[in-house]
Amino acid sequence: IKNCGNDRQMLRNEINKIADYLGDNSTISEEILAKTAIKNDDENLFEFAILFANKNYLKCLEMAENALSKGNECMLLTRNTMSYFQKLYHGKIAIEAGKSIDEVVKGSQIFFKNEKDFRQNLQNLSIKFIAKILIGLEKLEINLKKGDMPQKLVFLSFFRGFLIKKKG
Repeated sequence: IKNCGNDRQMLRNEINKIADYLGDNSTISEEILAKTAIKNDDENLFEFAILFANKNYLKCLEMAENALSKGNECMLLTRNTMSYFQKLYHGKIAIEAGKSIDEVVKGSQIFFKNEKDFRQNLQNLSIKFIAKILIGLEKLEINLKKGDMPQKLVFLSFFRGFLIKKKG
């Protein structure tokens, strides 16, 4: 709670991450918490999701590699990105249903420093693109959980694919 502040979504993500890490084991130790919980000095991983939504894939990839080198988990980056895109998806649906963009931004519980980017993404991204990204992120999460290949390789390959498509 100390590390998440008042961000309920981040707290939910942390609890889910710890539960996934524990699996059937119900014993939580300080070592497990230290390995799974976010740290106060971590980069703003929400920024990673924003960069991805802004299609700034090169900067996004640099940030991902830096975050992973500092011990962040691929699943954390994936889930933060999914959370952001889910908010965009629900926001787009609400706008189509007649809500104003201001109502959507306010109701999405976005940190005030990120509201401008969120608003831009609501205006610039199509619901089709957002849904496509969500499906891709769900597949990425499944592949990360499978354990067939190293998570870092699976994760970075997913995001490098967007950079390659953009250049091609």
